[in-house]
Amino acid sequence: MPKPKSEPRELRTHCVSSRFSPSELAILDSRRGRIPRGEYVRRCTFGSPPVPIPQPNVEKYAELAHAAGNLNQIARKMNKGGFDIEQVIRELAIFRMKLIGVTWKGESVEGED
Repeated sequence: MPKPKSEPRELRTHCVSSRFSPSELAILDSRRGRIPRGEYVRRCTFGSPPVPIPQPNVEKYAELAHAAGNLNQIARKMNKGGFDIEQVIRELAIFRMKLIGVTWKGESVEGED
């Protein structure tokens, strides 16, 4: 089935300039994150401004991405064969418990003391 053609985008040919005080510019820069200033102002004016990801979420995403990579390696090795399936089931159960924050007696969750 052919992909439907989207409507052509209107070419942006007009530039609007604005002056900010140092404190206003600092506020704008803190809110926009890594988005270019012009794009951020345009989004705020004609749509909804992007919501920056809070730092703790970025850190947890990185941890989860690392765990997903490990899980992918396990899946590749299992597809090649030669694994004790019962051992894999036990290891995956432990992996799942650690992901949801379950700890065992004498063990602490990372970041908690």
